Amino acid sequence: YQRRVHGDNDISFNERTFGFDTAVSEAVRAIQAGYYEAKSHRFGIGLVRLMGRLSGFIAAQATISAGQCVHICLIPENDIPLEVVLKLLERRFEKRTYCVIVVAEGFGQGMLNSASTTVDKSGNKVLGDIGIFLKDKIGQWLKANSHRYPDSTIKYIDPSYIIRSCLASTNDAAFCTQLANHAVHEAFHGSTGCIIGQWANQFVCVPTPLATGYRKNVELSGSLWRSVREITISARRGNIGGIGDPNDPTLSTAALGATNSDSENTIMALNRRIQELEHLIGTVKDREQQKDKQLRELYTKQTEVSPSKLPSISHPRSANRSDKDQDDRVVLEALEMKYAKQKERLLASFTR
Repeated sequence: YQRRVHGDNDISFNERTFGFDTAVSEAVRAIQAGYYEAKSHRFGIGLVRLMGRLSGFIAAQATISAGQCVHICLIPENDIPLEVVLKLLERRFEKRTYCVIVVAEGFGQGMLNSASTTVDKSGNKVLGDIGIFLKDKIGQWLKANSHRYPDSTIKYIDPSYIIRSCLASTNDAAFCTQLANHAVHEAFHGSTGCIIGQWANQFVCVPTPLATGYRKNVELSGSLWRSVREITISARRGNIGGIGDPNDPTLSTAALGATNSDSENTIMALNRRIQELEHLIGTVKDREQQKDKQLRELYTKQTEVSPSKLPSISHPRSANRSDKDQDDRVVLEALEMKYAKQKERLLASFTR
């Protein structure tokens, strides 16, 4: 159940969610099966559909982890049209006689023309099956171009339920144990309305509204997607896996995954991170002030002393514990240093 809920790694202010490592490991096995199946045929295609309703972290990470077995990676954040997918496939066949395509389940829902409002038992909208759709469309394209790609075939693999039902990896098992331990400790300290997560390599309490306020997505200008682009087929002319000619008019810039405007997108991403940091700082400060107010009111009732004569209370637990509130300060300081360094490197690159 935990991997079905959090395996997509899309919870805000969490660098990693439990089940993600296991999901990627099992996805790589499916990708390798599709790779050998495609390679054993002339103009063979292995199409692997992975989990990822609105975020493509599993597909992107599995593409990198598969060791250059994937040639086309399709995720919801980079929603390119079918014509571009076929163009990428054609570009691959110019160099090799096999291709592996990884597609996240939330990709290309606009192609399916599915206006269904049906929801599943978890309350999520029922998505159209992009895997079957691509299999049929690519099959039709291969048939129409049989003179160019004789003996072509496409093999479709959907390992979703294998991934959901597999045994957790040792890394995930240890991570879950740590999360559970911290959750119990925080519960005994009276923490409520929060989840335990990992941020800046620290276990922290993330307020539930902050964690569920928006969904974390793959940044097309970030290092993860850049790594995917470098090992997969490029939409540019004259270059497979690289940037190529920036003036190629044959494909829309949406297909390129933010190649032309990396600097602008990086600035936008940095500004979003700064806003997230400011929101987190404000949330933690509000929580601390609320705790201080409650403690002062309790102390006033017990001692019947005027609040104006009370000493200032900042962190009543900071003197005897180094978890909750002190961890928040450590995380905030780490975040501030992290984004300050990112901003300095960005400005330095512009001056060069």
